[in-house]
Amino acid sequence: MKQTQHFLCWVFLSVFFSALIGCSFTPRGYANQIASQKEWQSIKFSSGDFVLHGFHGDFSSKENTLVVYIGGDGHAWKNRWTPSTDPTPWNPVALRLAVQTPEPKVLFLGRPCQFTTHETRTGCHPKYWTSHRYSQEVIDALDEALDQAKVLARTEKIILAGYSGGGVLVALLSAQRDDVTHFVTIAANLDLDAWVKEQGISPLSGSLNPADFAVKLKDIPQTHLVGEKDFIVSPAILQSYLLKLHKPLITQWVVIPNYDHQCCWVDSWQELYVKYLMIQTPKQIHHPSLVSDQK
Repeated sequence: MKQTQHFLCWVFLSVFFSALIGCSFTPRGYANQIASQKEWQSIKFSSGDFVLHGFHGDFSSKENTLVVYIGGDGHAWKNRWTPSTDPTPWNPVALRLAVQTPEPKVLFLGRPCQFTTHETRTGCHPKYWTSHRYSQEVIDALDEALDQAKVLARTEKIILAGYSGGGVLVALLSAQRDDVTHFVTIAANLDLDAWVKEQGISPLSGSLNPADFAVKLKDIPQTHLVGEKDFIVSPAILQSYLLKLHKPLITQWVVIPNYDHQCCWVDSWQELYVKYLMIQTPKQIHHPSLVSDQK
């Protein structure tokens, strides 16, 4: 009898903890956990062929600017040759940055096919997280979602912030929108041609390169942060992009000593944000030429 009770107890606990792990430790579950800890709400946007998932904080203030974060490429590949079946990032760095942002209205906007459920996984061909990850179709889907988000947040202006490949997307979005007052990139591969050459990988045949939009981007206030020890997106990639801007109007870029592609953006984000990125007018943005943070 006792053996039967112990067995049933073991079965119950196994099922219970399996359910708990399934809810909390999937990539989507982890993102939900991060958002809920800050009392952020989940949101969905129907955009073209995609349903985009996101999270946002309190939109009740009268602030007229919405800060929008877009994340990296996520879990794009199972291995060197095989695309993953779900590109949702296991470590959603951009979301972890967004929930720390000291601004009144902040949104984290997921990329196509990230954070989806079975019901919302529409239009999700693997090309959209591999060769076409920065394609016009992806840009248009994000662009439409931004329009919807502005209505929801009751704002007229946008600041875009992108981590890693999300930085590529915020640059491309800024090039085609007229309501972006400032865009920010963190560890972003802003010159795709230089980046694929440096990494020794195949060109992203279906993607757009921000460096090719230098004429449109050079007059938009922008801030770029990169880690000194980042071997995934080295400071040289950022410099290649900046050289193509050719006398940009207002640009600051900062190489952070001892940082790499993941360390230590999340741990020090509030400090970095206050130092470089608080909502500001162009006249308040410093370092119009190349600088390095030597703190």
